Amino acid sequence: MEEIGYTTQLAIQRTFMAADRTLMAWIRTAMSMISFGFTIYKVVDGLRNTAVPVAVHLDGRQSGLILSGLGVLCMSVGIIEYIRTVDSLREHDSSLRKRGTLLIAGFMLFIGLAIFVVIWTRFA
Repeated sequence: MEEIGYTTQLAIQRTFMAADRTLMAWIRTAMSMISFGFTIYKVVDGLRNTAVPVAVHLDGRQSGLILSGLGVLCMSVGIIEYIRTVDSLREHDSSLRKRGTLLIAGFMLFIGLAIFVVIWTRFA
């Protein structure tokens, strides 16, 4: 592998930081969808279980599943995109390492899947 110049190294670092910021945006968007889906599920479920008659025309479980499923999908797409970007940058600079952002995204993906399963099986 040939030696890269200082300005090229800085460009690679900027691109790597941009990949981190992009993954954080994916995380933020996905977690918003997941949490909103769970909230809709619990609120509609809570309204149906009150003593006060409330006409609820929304199926909270289906809405929660759709939103949390979309959130998990967004998180997965973000992780895949990040890994591909870092791997392509690593071709130019082998010293690049995946950062904690990927670990956080993986943890949040696990939480999103758990919430999806909770809504699917009606545990909560």
